[in-house]
Amino acid sequence: MERLESPIDALEIVKGASGAATMAHVTTFKGYRKNKLGEEWLVTVEVRDYGPSSNEQRYFIVATDAVGRVATGNGDDRFDFALQGVHWHDLDNVIGE
Repeated sequence: MERLESPIDALEIVKGASGAATMAHVTTFKGYRKNKLGEEWLVTVEVRDYGPSSNEQRYFIVATDAVGRVATGNGDDRFDFALQGVHWHDLDNVIGE
C-alpha cells in the first residue's frame, strides 16, 4: 500500500474505493463553553473537510453539547469563514424551549 501524505489523500482513496458520492475527513475538538447563564457545558466540535475536489463547500462545522444541543452554520471553502459562520448561540437555548 502506498504511503499516505495527508488525511486528504486518505479521504480521496476511501471515497473512491467505497463509491461514496460525498465523504469527509472529520477532526474532533472537545472543550468547555459557557452559555448565556454562565453554565459550562462540554462541547464537541466536528470539522468536516470534504476535500479540495468537493463540488460543495469544503468545510462544514457541527458543534454539539453534552445535552444534545447542536450548532451549525454555512459551509465554506475557507475554514475560518466556516468557523465564523457557526450559530454558536444555538448552544445557549434553554432545554425544552
